[in-house]
Amino acid sequence: MESSPSQGQGALVVQPNRSQSPVAIREHLASASEAMQDKVQNVARRMQDIRPNHLFEYGVLAGKASMILVLLLFAIINSDTSFVCYNPKFFISECIIVGGCTAIPTIVLAYNRKTPVKDTSNAFMIAFLVFFIFNVLMEFSGMNSNENADASAPGQRADAQQIEMISMVKSLLWLRIIIGVLFLVMTGLALTVRDWKIGFKTIVVEMVVVGVSNSVPPIIIGIHRGQDTANLVTTFVGSLLLFGTLAFGLQSGGFFTNVFCKSVIYVNDERH
Repeated sequence: MESSPSQGQGALVVQPNRSQSPVAIREHLASASEAMQDKVQNVARRMQDIRPNHLFEYGVLAGKASMILVLLLFAIINSDTSFVCYNPKFFISECIIVGGCTAIPTIVLAYNRKTPVKDTSNAFMIAFLVFFIFNVLMEFSGMNSNENADASAPGQRADAQQIEMISMVKSLLWLRIIIGVLFLVMTGLALTVRDWKIGFKTIVVEMVVVGVSNSVPPIIIGIHRGQDTANLVTTFVGSLLLFGTLAFGLQSGGFFTNVFCKSVIYVNDERH
């Protein structure tokens, strides 16, 4: 007598579940399908956000990191101290000039994009420290001495000759190959993104500022190593064209926008 209610209760519990299980399965599959579609759409949106302007930014950062690692390797291998031993003050001043002249344009870039002062100061300090270290690696890797080997002072030539010139040539060759490959890839991405919302007039001004500011360090380095006037003029013009073009490429690829314009809203290609 007591077991029948329990069996009845069991029937009441089990039978509805069996009758509703196909419906529950369909609902579960439908919800799972919708969730999967949402995930696919989210991934697609993220992929669209990543390409190609974010790829350009990642490429620039990866290029800088690669160059620093290559220079660090060459600095360990070559350990060129020919200039540092004779002119330690000049060496320190060159590092400060390289860091400062590279960091100064960040103020103009940030001002044109209405970047907050805190973010501007952070960008300035990061640029200064990165390129201060960059010049240290350039010097110890032998790049500065090799580029100005013909103009070295007599006392420095004797020490410079102790460095294997074959290794120096290979160092420069590999560095230029890396720069060339990165330049081709970045050019393709820049032409794809074409981030010119800030206006061509502003872009031209920034090209001049970046070009002139970054052309000063090679001149100072050349003067310290006794380059003649013709070589200094050639170096200045070449650096002006190189860094001016680089500034245009960084803006076209969206690098400056991603770094400085996080708080700027564009409406109909106008800043607000």
